[in-house]
Amino acid sequence: MLVLSRRVDEELVFPQLDIRVKVLRTQGNRVRIGIDAPEFIEIQRGDVPPADPLSATASRHAVLNELNAVRLALELYDRHLARGDLDAANRAFLRLVTQLRQAEESLAPPREADRQPTTGPKVLVVDDDDNECQLLAGLLQMDGCEVDTAPDGLAALALLDRPQQEIPKVVLLDMQMPRLGGKETLAAIRRHNHLRDLLVFGVSASTPEEQGIAVGAQDGVDDWFEKPLNPCQLVARMRQRLAADTTVSA
Repeated sequence: MLVLSRRVDEELVFPQLDIRVKVLRTQGNRVRIGIDAPEFIEIQRGDVPPADPLSATASRHAVLNELNAVRLALELYDRHLARGDLDAANRAFLRLVTQLRQAEESLAPPREADRQPTTGPKVLVVDDDDNECQLLAGLLQMDGCEVDTAPDGLAALALLDRPQQEIPKVVLLDMQMPRLGGKETLAAIRRHNHLRDLLVFGVSASTPEEQGIAVGAQDGVDDWFEKPLNPCQLVARMRQRLAADTTVSA
């Protein structure tokens, strides 16, 4: 441990935090420690030159939250040194290093093995209930899907007006929406030739008959899911339908 060896120029480096802790000078039973950190962290810098700022991927807000305990430990360390209580200062320094290591680990980027690959289809979720929309999108993303969302039919049609390679494979279409409802949105989709291969699944608390929509017909929806949804069933049937369409196309 650095606090035990006390060798001049020995240092601990925390690259995710952009912080270095270094032994600057020793004299008898006294040790001078330098802590080098980004400018927005208010600590005594000593003789260590300033380091480069944190990478743009690290959120300042997250870093400040993580370093709250670090600053408390540093303050305790400084006060013990000011009183000449070296044993207590050493204990405080050990706690400081522990806090820095914990902050370092929490801010480290995810390992490649922990990243979830995107293996599912591109899906557009259309629902005016933002809470339901985001929850369903989150579940689909966990299953590997790439997801866009739209709050109504007009926004959905705008998202579908894009190059062919960017059009989603599936639209999950709520029926009761402001501005442009599900039935009208479905009719608009079916009128566009460049959307002819798009799978549209109706999502509603009512039945297709109550909405006046055919299931499986050329101008209707490809499948229907009644609320409350069973996410596992939805994903399974969506994948089955996509696999069947791929087989037919081949």
